[in-house]
Amino acid sequence: MVRRRLAFMDDHPGVRDALALALRSMASVELVAALGSPSELDALVEAAPELVLIDLNLGGVRGDQVARALQARLPQVTIWLMSASSLGAPELPFPLVEKGQLFSALERWLSEP
Repeated sequence: MVRRRLAFMDDHPGVRDALALALRSMASVELVAALGSPSELDALVEAAPELVLIDLNLGGVRGDQVARALQARLPQVTIWLMSASSLGAPELPFPLVEKGQLFSALERWLSEP
C-alpha cells in the first residue's frame, strides 16, 4: 500500500494531538508534520507533504495567509483550510473543509490516483 504524505497546522494543542492521533491510525497516511504555529513554516516546507491542512484561524493569523506563503514555497502541494464550520466563512482561494467532514474528504483524496 502506498502511503500519502500529509501535514497539518492547528494552534490548539488538544485538537492538534487528537488529529495527529487519528491521522497516524490511518494506514494510507504518513503524517509528516503536526505543527501549531505559522512560525514553523520552514519545518512544514522541509517535510515536503502532498497535502497540508491548515486551520483557518491560527491565533491571530488567518490560515489562508499561511497557505499563500506555503504555496509560494511549495507550488505543487495541495492545501486545504480547516474550520469548525463553513458558515459565514469568507471567500477563500483554497478549499475549506469543516473539521466534522475532514475524514470523509480525506478518504476521497486518498482514493484519487
